[in-house]
Amino acid sequence: MATSLAQQLGNLAATSSGARNQGNKAAIASLVFATSAEAAQADLDTDGYFALGVSGLAGLSAAGPSGSSSSSFEAFATTLFSDALKRTDRMLLNPDEAASLDRLVERFLACVSPLFLHPAAFKALEWLVHRFHIHEHNSAQLLRAALPFHDSWQFVRVVRILALTPSPTSASPSMLGTSWAWIKQPIALDRASLVRRAVNDKAMLGFVCEMIDKLLLPDASNAALCSFFSAFMVDYLNAAKISDNAMRIIMPCLFAMASTSIPNVQSTSYIILAHLSNKVPFSQNVIVAMIDLIVSFAKPDLAKFAVCCLISLYDSQDSCPNISIKSLESILGDNS
Repeated sequence: MATSLAQQLGNLAATSSGARNQGNKAAIASLVFATSAEAAQADLDTDGYFALGVSGLAGLSAAGPSGSSSSSFEAFATTLFSDALKRTDRMLLNPDEAASLDRLVERFLACVSPLFLHPAAFKALEWLVHRFHIHEHNSAQLLRAALPFHDSWQFVRVVRILALTPSPTSASPSMLGTSWAWIKQPIALDRASLVRRAVNDKAMLGFVCEMIDKLLLPDASNAALCSFFSAFMVDYLNAAKISDNAMRIIMPCLFAMASTSIPNVQSTSYIILAHLSNKVPFSQNVIVAMIDLIVSFAKPDLAKFAVCCLISLYDSQDSCPNISIKSLESILGDNS
């Protein structure tokens, strides 16, 4: 009950803050406009923001093969970008309605993340910032969607409107925790800065690993996420002393990636698992589980990655069980 009351008070504070921001043009949160002054000068009303968002959604839907999740955007025309929700005040929603809205926002952010640098992305997100205050209520999800592009000006825009330092008046005081309070101003981040932070803060490592679960959609490739995650993890493994706590964060993520049907996600897991096997000794149970996972899920067109991962495992770990010819043939497929 106390927790529920605290959340309600936090939401009320955020609503009051949002109302003040809408009344004060200098405090407008915006992704499209470079400054609050520009947003104030544009003087868009709800209809104007809605039109901007619908235009952005149409652009994302038409993005084509470059965005594997582009076809998913059409569904949001009847939800987040619909006339039915155009005048919805999220603070008047009951808990079930609010949870439903959060699920829609999280799904949309997962869809938009691969296309985050597309010009239409910020147009669509601008509507969600204005209408549903996603920078306050869905800040972790928004940050995850932007993080693969941490060195871009688009990331800077996102950081600018987020409350990175926990506040007792925040709608979600623990949404980002303390892991991002070290960013004192909206700047592009190099990967080395993120890795250094993760080495000293397991919450940051967990945040990055959670991106795989939160941003990957079934049967949808996300090249930007895989590229970022692979580079980040390799740098992290090179820089950190891998503790048991770190392993408990990393391994479930890598196992989930290795068992997916998405080729570039699966190959990324093999690269990281191979690198990890050269850094730390695995228990017998982990070794057996890894071998079973690779044999069971590796696709023939990824045979090179799967076999290299197994070679690295057998070369670096003691007491690896024998692997049968039949298992190798199942990996190699027609390549055998």
